[in-house]
Amino acid sequence: MTVPAVAARTVYAQRGCERHFEERVTAEPVLRAFRSALEHLAEFASPTQVTRLRYQLAVMSVGYNHEAEWRTSARRPPVWEYPLHRYENGFFPCMGLTDPVGRYEVPAHEFADARVRRTYMYTGVAACLLNDLYSMAREDPGDTGLPRLIAAEEHCSLQEAVNLTAEVHDEIMYTVEAESAALAAVGSPALGRFLEGTWDWMGGAKEWHATSPRYHGPAEGGTA
Repeated sequence: MTVPAVAARTVYAQRGCERHFEERVTAEPVLRAFRSALEHLAEFASPTQVTRLRYQLAVMSVGYNHEAEWRTSARRPPVWEYPLHRYENGFFPCMGLTDPVGRYEVPAHEFADARVRRTYMYTGVAACLLNDLYSMAREDPGDTGLPRLIAAEEHCSLQEAVNLTAEVHDEIMYTVEAESAALAAVGSPALGRFLEGTWDWMGGAKEWHATSPRYHGPAEGGTA
């Protein structure tokens, strides 16, 4: 830790800010969960992998603020804005655990490669569209999802919007499949394993959405 950082931490603690911060973390279940998760991950993952998850969680929080603006302003976003939002608020923290859970590590220069990031983010967006489709029947009609946005903007039926969303999802997945194969052919064995792992994660996500009581159980009294 640098001298300025040590000095700042000392002043911070002396003013009681650190104590107030710890009290806040203790009182907030989500903050406790984040801290616990990062501490647990650090037991078997590298500092780079822990930082990667920390970064993805921070970006996801930015996405939450983005969505909160829609709600507080009662603004329905245009269709073009929604996929951009999903580059922030997606399943990226979950997918980013693929290599530490497998006990290997994608080299930093490969994980940061623009082509890898594009494939990784496309995978996350596709997972979100899958969630939009399966969750429609259980969500409030005012919630934001691509099918409802398309129906409102294009003045088409909700079924037509569902069909179009499914087409968009499938087209993204074709792109992910092709780009993953190309990247695996020229990248390291760790990158190939990571791309295969994220593809497997997508299969698990689809299976969960297709079978979970969250979307297929009784409307009342079921699993939320």
